[in-house]
Amino acid sequence: MTIHINAEELEKVVLEECVPVLEHLRFEPSYWRHQLIMSMACTVVETAHAVVLLAIHKKGYEANLLARKVLEGMVEVKMLAQCPEYVGTMRLADASYWLKQLQEGVDGNPYTAALGKIENVEEVIEEHKKLIDELKSQGTRRMTAFEKFEQVGLKNEYQTVYRNLSGDVHGRLDALIKRHVVEKGDSVGVVAFTETSIEEMQATLLGVRNWVRETTQVTKAFLESEMPQPESN
Repeated sequence: MTIHINAEELEKVVLEECVPVLEHLRFEPSYWRHQLIMSMACTVVETAHAVVLLAIHKKGYEANLLARKVLEGMVEVKMLAQCPEYVGTMRLADASYWLKQLQEGVDGNPYTAALGKIENVEEVIEEHKKLIDELKSQGTRRMTAFEKFEQVGLKNEYQTVYRNLSGDVHGRLDALIKRHVVEKGDSVGVVAFTETSIEEMQATLLGVRNWVRETTQVTKAFLESEMPQPESN
């Protein structure tokens, strides 16, 4: 198999191509949309660099777990750039999450017991309920991963690339067998800590390279359309 990219080359893309662009972008931190798109772009480049470290140590299956996160992050950035109302969708998801955690604490769940003991916990719960009702009254709703991919024109990527990477994340049968089961003659064994060659990681590394680049480009284009940017040296 031809090697089109190695770990070191991906690291250069992340650290020398993408990070400098994000570092010099001007944005307004008090704007939800600016704050969230920059935060998500930073998450994408950080996660892409983690893929580099795993690839160096020949951990291809583990790299796939984070590659999916990079792809998801790129979709989030595209949603924020293309859909002003998506900020509301993110706020609804966040408020719904914390409402459940707070209620679990009040109901005695030992893992969220500290939340249940907040002095004004009932008031905080009501605030979250009020925000949820307010957002829903504006037509805001939760979105599935498929809906997001479809919204940004990546339906095919969801049906193939994303689903393939999800096999390693969720321990799908075929992914488990490929990763751990080996056949030698008439015998079958299970192995752990399998190393993955750079040739076997080509699809993952090329995907991460493309997604981190696109994330950076979309973030840059969005912020340039929103406010004046410093001149390049």
